[in-house]
Amino acid sequence: ECGYRYTRTIAHEYGGDLDRPVTVVGDSYGASMALFGGLSEATYGPGGSYGVCFTGVPRADLIVPIAGCYYEHEGDAFPEPFLEALADSTVVKNLGADLVLVVGEDDSTCQPWQSEDAAEALQAAGYDARVVVVPGGDHGNVVFWRVVDSEWMTAPNDLVGKKVIQVILDAIDAVQQ
Repeated sequence: ECGYRYTRTIAHEYGGDLDRPVTVVGDSYGASMALFGGLSEATYGPGGSYGVCFTGVPRADLIVPIAGCYYEHEGDAFPEPFLEALADSTVVKNLGADLVLVVGEDDSTCQPWQSEDAAEALQAAGYDARVVVVPGGDHGNVVFWRVVDSEWMTAPNDLVGKKVIQVILDAIDAVQQ
Protein backbone atom coordinates (compact mmCIF):
# COMPACT_ATOMS: atom_id res chain seq x y z
CA GLU A 1 0.00 0.00 0.00
CA CYS A 2 2.78 2.42 0.87
CA GLY A 3 4.58 1.51 -2.37
CA TYR A 4 1.47 2.27 -4.43
CA ARG A 5 0.93 5.58 -2.66
CA TYR A 6 4.58 6.58 -3.02
CA THR A 7 4.70 5.67 -6.71
CA ARG A 8 1.56 7.63 -7.41
CA THR A 9 3.00 10.63 -5.55
CA ILE A 10 6.27 10.76 -7.54
CA ALA A 11 5.08 9.49 -10.96
CA HIS A 12 5.16 12.98 -12.50
CA GLU A 13 8.87 13.30 -11.64
CA TYR A 14 9.61 10.33 -13.94
CA GLY A 15 7.32 11.15 -16.86
CA GLY A 16 4.22 9.47 -15.46
CA ASP A 17 1.05 10.95 -16.89
CA LEU A 18 -1.66 10.74 -14.26
CA ASP A 19 -4.14 12.22 -16.74
CA ARG A 20 -4.10 8.79 -18.36
CA PRO A 21 -5.85 5.95 -16.54
CA VAL A 22 -3.77 4.56 -13.70
CA THR A 23 -3.82 0.81 -14.19
CA VAL A 24 -2.98 -1.92 -11.69
CA VAL A 25 -2.21 -5.36 -13.12
CA GLY A 26 -1.45 -8.50 -11.14
CA ASP A 27 -0.93 -12.13 -12.10
CA SER A 28 -1.86 -15.26 -10.14
CA TYR A 29 -1.48 -14.42 -6.44
CA GLY A 30 -0.69 -10.87 -7.54
CA ALA A 31 -4.14 -10.77 -9.17
CA SER A 32 -5.76 -11.07 -5.76
CA MET A 33 -3.43 -8.44 -4.35
CA ALA A 34 -4.09 -6.03 -7.23
CA LEU A 35 -7.82 -6.58 -6.98
CA PHE A 36 -8.19 -6.11 -3.26
CA GLY A 37 -5.56 -3.37 -3.00
CA GLY A 38 -7.02 -1.53 -5.96
CA LEU A 39 -10.57 -1.68 -4.68
CA SER A 40 -10.12 -0.65 -1.08
CA GLU A 41 -8.43 2.10 0.82
CA ALA A 42 -6.27 0.12 3.21
CA THR A 43 -6.04 1.75 6.58
CA TYR A 44 -4.04 -0.77 8.55
CA GLY A 45 -1.52 -3.37 7.61
CA PRO A 46 1.46 -5.27 8.92
CA GLY A 47 3.15 -3.26 11.63
CA GLY A 48 0.41 -0.68 12.08
CA SER A 49 -1.19 2.16 10.20
CA TYR A 50 -0.69 3.11 6.56
CA GLY A 51 -1.99 6.55 7.52
CA VAL A 52 1.58 7.87 7.55
CA CYS A 53 2.12 6.82 3.92
CA PHE A 54 1.33 9.66 1.55
CA THR A 55 -2.31 10.27 2.43
CA GLY A 56 -4.91 11.45 -0.06
CA VAL A 57 -3.60 9.44 -3.01
CA PRO A 58 -6.37 8.35 -5.42
CA ARG A 59 -7.02 4.68 -6.14
CA ALA A 60 -6.46 3.08 -9.53
CA ASP A 61 -8.81 3.79 -12.45
CA LEU A 62 -8.48 0.32 -13.97
CA ILE A 63 -7.68 -3.00 -12.30
CA VAL A 64 -6.73 -6.05 -14.39
CA PRO A 65 -6.29 -9.20 -12.33
CA ILE A 66 -4.94 -12.04 -14.49
CA ALA A 67 -5.31 -15.74 -13.66
CA GLY A 68 -6.35 -15.14 -10.05
CA CYS A 69 -7.55 -17.63 -7.47
CA TYR A 70 -10.30 -16.02 -5.42
CA TYR A 71 -12.05 -18.97 -3.76
CA GLU A 72 -9.66 -21.93 -3.80
CA HIS A 73 -6.22 -23.09 -4.87
CA GLU A 74 -5.39 -26.65 -5.90
CA GLY A 75 -8.60 -27.94 -4.32
CA ASP A 76 -8.10 -26.15 -1.01
CA ALA A 77 -10.96 -23.74 -0.39
CA PHE A 78 -10.03 -20.44 1.19
CA PRO A 79 -11.48 -20.26 4.71
CA GLU A 80 -12.98 -16.82 4.13
CA PRO A 81 -12.85 -15.48 0.58
CA PHE A 82 -11.41 -11.99 0.57
CA LEU A 83 -14.19 -10.78 -1.71
CA GLU A 84 -16.51 -10.97 1.29
CA ALA A 85 -14.50 -8.10 2.77
CA LEU A 86 -15.86 -5.86 0.02
CA ALA A 87 -19.24 -6.02 1.70
CA ASP A 88 -17.69 -4.66 4.92
CA SER A 89 -19.18 -1.22 5.50
CA THR A 90 -15.96 0.01 7.14
CA VAL A 91 -13.95 -0.42 3.92
CA VAL A 92 -13.65 2.69 1.75
CA LYS A 93 -14.56 1.37 -1.69
CA ASN A 94 -13.17 2.42 -5.07
CA LEU A 95 -16.47 2.09 -6.94
CA GLY A 96 -15.11 4.22 -9.79
CA ALA A 97 -12.61 1.58 -10.88
CA ASP A 98 -13.18 -0.49 -13.99
CA LEU A 99 -12.37 -4.16 -13.51
CA VAL A 100 -11.37 -6.60 -16.23
CA LEU A 101 -10.68 -10.07 -14.83
CA VAL A 102 -8.66 -12.09 -17.33
CA VAL A 103 -8.32 -15.87 -17.22
CA GLY A 104 -7.27 -18.58 -19.65
CA GLU A 105 -10.00 -21.01 -20.64
CA ASP A 106 -7.65 -23.92 -19.87
CA ASP A 107 -6.32 -22.59 -16.54
CA SER A 108 -6.33 -25.58 -14.18
CA THR A 109 -4.61 -23.68 -11.34
CA CYS A 110 -7.14 -20.86 -10.99
CA GLN A 111 -10.09 -22.10 -13.00
CA PRO A 112 -12.22 -19.67 -15.03
CA TRP A 113 -15.24 -20.15 -12.73
CA GLN A 114 -13.31 -18.31 -10.00
CA SER A 115 -12.99 -15.16 -12.13
CA GLU A 116 -16.59 -15.48 -13.29
CA ASP A 117 -17.92 -15.84 -9.72
CA ALA A 118 -15.66 -13.02 -8.51
CA ALA A 119 -16.97 -10.71 -11.25
CA GLU A 120 -20.56 -11.52 -10.22
CA ALA A 121 -19.74 -10.77 -6.57
CA LEU A 122 -18.07 -7.51 -7.57
CA GLN A 123 -21.02 -6.49 -9.74
CA ALA A 124 -23.37 -7.21 -6.83
CA ALA A 125 -21.20 -4.92 -4.68
CA GLY A 126 -21.61 -2.10 -7.22
CA TYR A 127 -18.43 -2.43 -9.29
CA ASP A 128 -18.13 -2.30 -13.07
CA ALA A 129 -16.57 -5.75 -13.55
CA ARG A 130 -16.28 -8.06 -16.51
CA VAL A 131 -14.44 -11.26 -17.33
CA VAL A 132 -12.39 -12.01 -20.43
CA VAL A 133 -11.79 -15.73 -20.91
CA VAL A 134 -8.86 -16.14 -23.29
CA PRO A 135 -9.20 -19.09 -25.69
CA GLY A 136 -6.24 -21.47 -25.43
CA GLY A 137 -4.97 -19.72 -22.32
CA ASP A 138 -3.63 -21.59 -19.32
CA HIS A 139 -2.15 -20.31 -16.07
CA GLY A 140 1.22 -19.46 -17.58
CA ASN A 141 0.85 -18.51 -21.21
CA VAL A 142 -1.50 -15.63 -20.38
CA VAL A 143 1.65 -13.87 -19.12
CA PHE A 144 4.19 -15.28 -21.57
CA TRP A 145 5.21 -18.48 -19.75
CA ARG A 146 4.88 -22.11 -20.72
CA VAL A 147 5.99 -25.41 -19.28
CA VAL A 148 8.52 -27.28 -21.41
CA ASP A 149 9.88 -30.60 -20.13
CA SER A 150 8.57 -29.81 -16.62
CA GLU A 151 10.36 -26.43 -16.57
CA TRP A 152 8.86 -22.96 -16.73
CA MET A 153 10.21 -21.11 -19.76
CA THR A 154 9.52 -17.60 -20.99
CA ALA A 155 7.48 -17.45 -24.17
CA PRO A 156 7.78 -13.83 -25.38
CA ASN A 157 6.03 -14.49 -28.67
CA ASP A 158 3.11 -16.51 -27.33
CA LEU A 159 -0.10 -15.49 -29.08
CA VAL A 160 -2.16 -15.92 -25.91
CA GLY A 161 0.10 -13.50 -24.02
CA LYS A 162 -0.22 -11.03 -26.89
CA LYS A 163 -4.02 -11.35 -26.71
CA VAL A 164 -3.89 -10.51 -22.98
CA ILE A 165 -1.76 -7.43 -23.69
CA GLN A 166 -4.37 -6.32 -26.24
CA VAL A 167 -7.16 -6.85 -23.67
CA ILE A 168 -5.27 -4.57 -21.24
CA LEU A 169 -4.65 -1.90 -23.90
CA ASP A 170 -8.30 -1.99 -25.01
CA ALA A 171 -9.43 -1.63 -21.37
CA ILE A 172 -7.14 1.40 -20.92
CA ASP A 173 -8.56 2.97 -24.07
CA ALA A 174 -12.12 2.33 -22.87
CA VAL A 175 -11.45 3.98 -19.51
CA GLN A 176 -9.76 6.92 -21.18
CA GLN A 177 -12.77 7.70 -23.38
